[in-house]
Amino acid sequence: MNHLDPGEEERRLREQYAQMNEDELQAVADYGYELTEIARTTLQSEISQRGLNVKLRDAPPAAPAAETLDESDDLLDSPQPEPEDTEEPEEEEDYVAVCPKCHSSEIVFQGRDAEPATGSTNESKFNWSCDACGHQWKDDGIEEEA
Repeated sequence: MNHLDPGEEERRLREQYAQMNEDELQAVADYGYELTEIARTTLQSEISQRGLNVKLRDAPPAAPAAETLDESDDLLDSPQPEPEDTEEPEEEEDYVAVCPKCHSSEIVFQGRDAEPATGSTNESKFNWSCDACGHQWKDDGIEEEA
């Protein structure tokens, strides 16, 4: 990379800043914290010579808090995401059906028995088989408490 000596760099920046209008100088000043020391000094000199009310920023702007902005602020192009609830809802543990013989989760629902003569669907049985061990069983479809 070709580095200029400090005097040459200052001359180049003086010419560049002299060609800029006030808005352009403000845009550069807004990123003053990223400029070299020579660039900051030369920019400040140009601003002072013109008598402009432009301040060099020493640090990046802090992100505004979502609750401090009102609808008239044009700072955001898109809506801020809502803060997530800090309280974790109680999660129910997922029930995983397993084979009663080998405890594999590779089980297949085969269907239901025909409706009993009483007509109650609560008495029909669910037919299952295990792909892992081949065991077949029936249950009433209600999770049993361990």
